[in-house]
Amino acid sequence: MERFTSQVLVLIIAVSVFAHTSPAFAQSDEVKNFMSMYFTPEELVVQSVTRSPKPISQVAENVTVVTAADIELMNAHSVADVLNTVTGVQVWMTGGPGQSATAMIQGSEQFHVTVILDGVVLNTLSDNIAELGILPVQNIEKIEIIKGPASSAWGSALGGVVNIITKAGGIINQGNTLSASYGIKNSGDLRAETRGKEDKFGYYLTAGRLQSNGLTEHFKVSDNNAYTKLTYDLTDKTSILFTLGYAETARGNGLDTLNDRSYDNGQKLMHSTLTINSALSNKVELNISFRTIRQEFTTGINLLSSGELLNKYKDEDNGQGASAKLTWKNTRNTFVLGADYDYKVFKSNSMTGGEQGMKK
Repeated sequence: MERFTSQVLVLIIAVSVFAHTSPAFAQSDEVKNFMSMYFTPEELVVQSVTRSPKPISQVAENVTVVTAADIELMNAHSVADVLNTVTGVQVWMTGGPGQSATAMIQGSEQFHVTVILDGVVLNTLSDNIAELGILPVQNIEKIEIIKGPASSAWGSALGGVVNIITKAGGIINQGNTLSASYGIKNSGDLRAETRGKEDKFGYYLTAGRLQSNGLTEHFKVSDNNAYTKLTYDLTDKTSILFTLGYAETARGNGLDTLNDRSYDNGQKLMHSTLTINSALSNKVELNISFRTIRQEFTTGINLLSSGELLNKYKDEDNGQGASAKLTWKNTRNTFVLGADYDYKVFKSNSMTGGEQGMKK
């Protein structure tokens, strides 16, 4: 039986953020200089806490920021590898780079952590868990991790929020990058990216492949990904942003020699956004965005001795959504008026009726 749960959610958040003349809120040059001793310019402003840019010196939440430079230094291959280095974040991994992985924050359950990529929530409708092993890192500008409840801004996020912000186009003479690494067991990470700007048009493009025969038997990984971000300036105050990402993976998922079984799983992920940003005045900004996500999961059970397929499960998790946000700022305060709408459908050949949906 098809079941739909409908819930209308309209958020009106009035947050006092800045007090230009008050020492308790003002961010003076002295404060900025002090903060710059411990944070990079990318870390000094965060978006995850209030869903709009805010100086980290005025953030009360426990926030960790990991930048692209940090990711390069740690030689990470997936988002799971990055989060595994963050204090307070526990990553459950089934194998090496590219294998299935999920995150918990300060002892929370996996389904209490909301993972967001370019404004698209990656948590599935079936179990509210986000898969991290499939997410590449070469397109990431920074990752903001809120440790602790963040439901006021993002909905259900009792454990915390992982907000992934990708690199921007529109940088003149940025150039191209090619990189490759190779190791034992045919393990390799291949990447290519380019970005730049031509007049009013900005672009960022990247593609990559992560592979391994598995450091342990039957944990082979074959990941492919591609990502595009395009911007166009309609006027000096209004711009359009389009993103499109695709990733797919095929994995070995272990052996059960006692019962003559082998296990495999695969995943496909496609997400896109279309956003219009407009400065209506010096104090008022309008943001309208649309988003889609499609995820497909497959699990296969095979006879180890003959390779015969015994059973195959297939799940699909698809969604669309839209957001509108009006932001007004003066020298003392920031007021945000916004509304979100999301619709998701989960399909599975192992579920009675085969399909369920939710509107929010």
